[in-house]
Amino acid sequence: MYKLLVADDEQKDRNIVRLLVEKQYGDLFEILEAKSGTQALEILRNDQIDLLLLDMNMPGLSGMGVIRELKKPTYLIILTAYSFFDYAREALRYGVKDYILKPPIRSELYAAIDRFLQERKEQPGDNGLRQKALARELATQMLFYSNAQKIGNYCQLLGLEGARISLAVLLGGGGAVHASEHMLSSAEQFLDGQGVRYAALSFRDGIAVLFFWRTAEEQGRIQKLLPGLQSSAGGRMGFQEDIPSYGEIPQAFIRLCDQHSLSRRAVSVSDQTDAVEQALRNQDFDGAMEHIQKDFDWQDYQAHGDALKFQLAMMLFTCTKHLFANADKRGAYSKLSVLLGAENLEQLFCGTAEYLHWIIHEIKRSVYTNSYMVHRVISAVSTDCARPWTIEGLAAELKISPYYLSHLFKEYTGSNFTDYLAERRIERAIELMRQPELTLAQIGEMVGYPDQNYFSRVFRKRCGTSARQYRKQLLSE
Repeated sequence: MYKLLVADDEQKDRNIVRLLVEKQYGDLFEILEAKSGTQALEILRNDQIDLLLLDMNMPGLSGMGVIRELKKPTYLIILTAYSFFDYAREALRYGVKDYILKPPIRSELYAAIDRFLQERKEQPGDNGLRQKALARELATQMLFYSNAQKIGNYCQLLGLEGARISLAVLLGGGGAVHASEHMLSSAEQFLDGQGVRYAALSFRDGIAVLFFWRTAEEQGRIQKLLPGLQSSAGGRMGFQEDIPSYGEIPQAFIRLCDQHSLSRRAVSVSDQTDAVEQALRNQDFDGAMEHIQKDFDWQDYQAHGDALKFQLAMMLFTCTKHLFANADKRGAYSKLSVLLGAENLEQLFCGTAEYLHWIIHEIKRSVYTNSYMVHRVISAVSTDCARPWTIEGLAAELKISPYYLSHLFKEYTGSNFTDYLAERRIERAIELMRQPELTLAQIGEMVGYPDQNYFSRVFRKRCGTSARQYRKQLLSE
């Protein structure tokens, strides 16, 4: 175990560091805190601190003052703002190892601490913890940041350069952090000692496991482990055997979370999804952004940025599926992976705005096509209302999803397809009632109701009277 001292006069920044370090490294660090330079010096004089995270701009004794007073060698990482960069450069002359801009961003903090771990000679038993910490940060970079340079650095540290990649996603956390963490712990216990190289990470709804392999034998070993992995971690599993490049990992992640085999247990999405979808349907960009900004706790981005990005991406993809047929073929996976790769809130907002503009543009392009498909349905029903039409059968003919066609039909006609078909059949039945030679049973069969009793019930529901009474009144006019 290493002793880590966080010296910062801002309680919130100390809390961020503690939260992130405990989440990533578990019990590897004992964390001490100092809220002033004077208090930091006192701790440094009385205790053996292995790693010091030091704020440069503290009232009273500044970070620079602490550095000048240091007597014992300590691995030092300074925390600084842009306006204090001159202090940072001076501090580097005193042997400071690294610096991080405030407020501390998780990926930068982890990278700096990993460099400390790499330089420090590990004590017996530490290497496994360090390897696991590096592997989790690698998974984080691959799924949520896509920073090629950092991914390359972590792969080099872990000896994974040039390895092929497979991805397994297990859903089952239900949005509860403790449930996903339990799944991750169970998965790691199962995979450790199985002779496979992997990097695993929990997220809002489950876990993702990246497998690394170079030979067909290693690839086959991974395939054989999948049933045991699912049994150990629980949840429903999606798997992509070979991902061509690092840049396609976020796309594969979103696709696996949405694929048909997982659809029975949908990932959790925002309560504002319907409102955002309606705003997009109305081509109201400002309204969609307003609902998105209202629903997420953006102040929590520093501590829970990955969960927020994932939830936002799945909300937007859910909207996209409802608005378009074959949403994935329109490039949604690729465009949403940009959101997962956002390094900060500014990038996330820009990526969200670009995605909303893209959806609205696609909606405008689809207006003619959508109208054409609805008219195809209306024409088919009008030509032969007696056929046993179903929304599923019509959607198959049009090569679109039943959900999409159903939603589209109601948007254009104001009625769901079942009610519309019944209305057209009853209208046709009333036309046929003017022919005295036809019996009601024959008329029912001619409009798609071979069961006379069912025809009578539908007619009464639609017209408020029996078919026999209606016909009698019609013929007497």
